[in-house]
Amino acid sequence: MSLTINATAGSASANSFIDRDTAQLYFDGRLYTDAWTNASAEDKDKSLVSATNRLNQERWLGAPTTQLTPAALQWPRYGVIDAARNAERDPWGSSFTPYLNSATIPVWLENATCELALVLLEENRLSDTGLELIEQVGVGDLNVTPSKTRHAGRLPEHCRRFCAPYLAGGSGGMVPLVRS
Repeated sequence: MSLTINATAGSASANSFIDRDTAQLYFDGRLYTDAWTNASAEDKDKSLVSATNRLNQERWLGAPTTQLTPAALQWPRYGVIDAARNAERDPWGSSFTPYLNSATIPVWLENATCELALVLLEENRLSDTGLELIEQVGVGDLNVTPSKTRHAGRLPEHCRRFCAPYLAGGSGGMVPLVRS
């Protein structure tokens, strides 16, 4: 039985933040996508679902939009300030606070899902333990040689940059104080 992508925002059976066709549009405008281009349709779908599952484990700002009928995924959410539009506020300190659309999956999250899917197609990162980081260990005068510069369980840096302003406790986790 083959995997079927369900990227319907707020669906109780959603399994991906983005469908394969929309992901293809993202990759059409990106360099170095050989792992995506050479993957089978089934592997592309699996990578998108796996990336979504990993991103779904993060702690996000805001709250799920479907609290009465639980959705399968953490997004869409309400009460999340749009970091890109908030940075463009007028210089007079307008009290308008731009929020992300609480009925859709944000484009930055779709992009992050694509980036993580590409990493997963390039190498298996789902079972990282942290030991992958060690290439050599010595005993006398303890000599540890790292093999790579990544942390187990951490999102790849280029993927994390998309998400950081929306992660709870992350670099963008601060909520502005608005006085009336």
